[in-house]
Amino acid sequence: MYAKDGDLKLKKALDEAIYPDVKTYQGQLPDLKKSPREFCVYSVRSMSSQTYEDNRLVAGQDSILLRYYHAKGMRLAKVRERERVIMEALLNAEFTCPSGAFELGDIDDIGYNTTGFELNLFSWGG
Repeated sequence: MYAKDGDLKLKKALDEAIYPDVKTYQGQLPDLKKSPREFCVYSVRSMSSQTYEDNRLVAGQDSILLRYYHAKGMRLAKVRERERVIMEALLNAEFTCPSGAFELGDIDDIGYNTTGFELNLFSWGG
């Protein structure tokens, strides 16, 4: 069990901030034949801390890795603005991002540059 719906909270925050311009996918790359200019992929990395009482989760923390993919050749100013919008949406949704955004390059060798965000979300069960 994870913190209370951390992945759903992330998806909702991103959809409200950047959808339909940028779609967000859970755990896998989209169909690249449709040539999206930008997209996000997230995965829950770990359950670093959980507290139980009476065999029930009362608190937990999700560690989520978000990758923002942008087509090579996109204007850097547009990429930086999108990164700021993503970060602001996540911080407003009560995520923390201790290391900030960081460049990953074309990590999947698919023709997209990638920005990474390591996120944490602490929540109470209930």
